Amino acid sequence: MRFRHHSRLVGHRGGVRLGPVAGGAPERQAPAAGRAFPDLYQWLAQIASGWVVVEPCPELKATAVRMLRMHALRAADALQLAAALIACRYDPSSLAFVTRNDRLALAADREGFPLAWKR
Repeated sequence: MRFRHHSRLVGHRGGVRLGPVAGGAPERQAPAAGRAFPDLYQWLAQIASGWVVVEPCPELKATAVRMLRMHALRAADALQLAAALIACRYDPSSLAFVTRNDRLALAADREGFPLAWKR
């Protein structure tokens, strides 16, 4: 999971089209819509060097289990919240949390994260 504390948030939902190649194995092709956002991809490449990557580890699992016990979350949401806690070294006030999921936002707020997105 990757987290980046940044003042701007940009997202793009694009599908991945699978097509046949020699030998019958599918080939991943960039979505056509992705070509319309060259500035977005360039910006993401620039900020990627500052991302904190939280790899799967026992600490992530233990923290996610704790999140599941404390909050009404799905497993993937608990992993996201746990990774955010690890990324900020358990100082949630130092990292804005971004989600549009109401349950995850409530849990992040209860953990002490400032919410960057509010409905």
